[in-house]
Amino acid sequence: MRLLAAALLAVALAGCVLPDQADKSIPTDSQPERITVPESPWLNPAARVDDALRLRTPCGLDLRQASYVLPEGEDQPPAALLLLRDYSDRRGDRPDAQTAALLTLDAGTSDLIETGADVLPFAATVSPSKLAWAVASADFSDAPTADQASIVLGGGGVLVFPPDAEADERLLPLGFIDDHSLICRRVTAMQLDNGLLAASLDWQGPARRYRAAGGLWIDDDSGLFAANAPRSRLAGYTIDYEPVLPAQATISYRTALSARPGSEQELAVLPYHVSYTAFEWRPPLAWVSENQLATVQFLPAPAGEEPRGNYQGLFRLVVTDVRDAVPVLVEDHLPAGLPFVAADGVLFYTRQHPAGDGMQWELWAASVDGLNKQRLWASDGETIYLSVEDQYGGRRLLVHRQMVDLSGADPELHSELREFSLGPLKGGMVKLDLRPRRAMHEEPPAPAGDDLFSLPAGDGPPPISIPD
Repeated sequence: MRLLAAALLAVALAGCVLPDQADKSIPTDSQPERITVPESPWLNPAARVDDALRLRTPCGLDLRQASYVLPEGEDQPPAALLLLRDYSDRRGDRPDAQTAALLTLDAGTSDLIETGADVLPFAATVSPSKLAWAVASADFSDAPTADQASIVLGGGGVLVFPPDAEADERLLPLGFIDDHSLICRRVTAMQLDNGLLAASLDWQGPARRYRAAGGLWIDDDSGLFAANAPRSRLAGYTIDYEPVLPAQATISYRTALSARPGSEQELAVLPYHVSYTAFEWRPPLAWVSENQLATVQFLPAPAGEEPRGNYQGLFRLVVTDVRDAVPVLVEDHLPAGLPFVAADGVLFYTRQHPAGDGMQWELWAASVDGLNKQRLWASDGETIYLSVEDQYGGRRLLVHRQMVDLSGADPELHSELREFSLGPLKGGMVKLDLRPRRAMHEEPPAPAGDDLFSLPAGDGPPPISIPD
């Protein structure tokens, strides 16, 4: 009876208005909360993202760098400029053999860029429009050591280096401020490290600018090397580092209006990560929009916990609006040397995420405020490295994957180039007419070691060691 009385009371009250509710209206047609859909399709879970495997190198060849280029103009499909390394047959006094190649992605063809047996391309940079690019090669023709090798600069697309425009010093390209103006820094030293060439730069002196129109090299005191898409703003940084005082090392970011000489302003002075290796840390710098600049910020570990100053710490992907110089956190706990790219208000990066008993590499897109994020792709357990290399028009991405193939009798290490797109991708795998030197010599491969990172045949290390 008590249960029946309670039920009747509940029914009666459901149709009544209690005294303390008499002056309140009861909504009769509640509206659901409106869901905001991100403007960029990359951040919309319902958007379709196509992907295609473009290249898989044979065991012994490693992909070092990949960039989109437009060799025939903006109305043509993009190609990919690659730097490749052959670590299969190490030479103690020279870097591993290195090659530059152009892949015509949609057509599935490739062309090697001939430089000569003793001229090894090791760094490349491309203009924001993708219409111009420069490749730096180390010339070992008359050099017994790495530090005595000269540097040869080669141009592509609309950038041309006349024979009489060759610089009389060693220069490393950092970026373009327009399709015909290349910014470089002087190289103070070069050395070999595990088959790779490491160059140290002069960050305190003036940068060097090449003007293709007159074929002239001039000093550039600003040192700004990154231009936004409309070329209205420039940005760059300088590094202040004394080896005897690593804990005081700093990196200074600056920006300026392209049309106003002398408008440089300081954005921030931050602690600089000291790598304690032959390779100095050069954080990526990319414009996300006309006024928003992204980079990797280093936060050093608290003093007293690490004997090596400015070595251990936290690396964070941040975006700064240059009009107010306030940084916004997008992602943290990233590796120091991992690249990222940006376009149309979206950042693209890779990171490791716990999965099962190990870590899984993933490709992500994020808004400039870090509030909207979308995982674009998750790799399988055979992946040991994943990096996003470049973007084109905010609609296509080049991604480098390094993986171990366990399907054969012996494990093999391969580099793969994948492309992701908001629209359909034409073509498929690109044939690359390049074989490892050990294979050309028809020598038997070295036995595989017990360590996963010593699997490749030959005396060299794997192509990439994941940054600390």
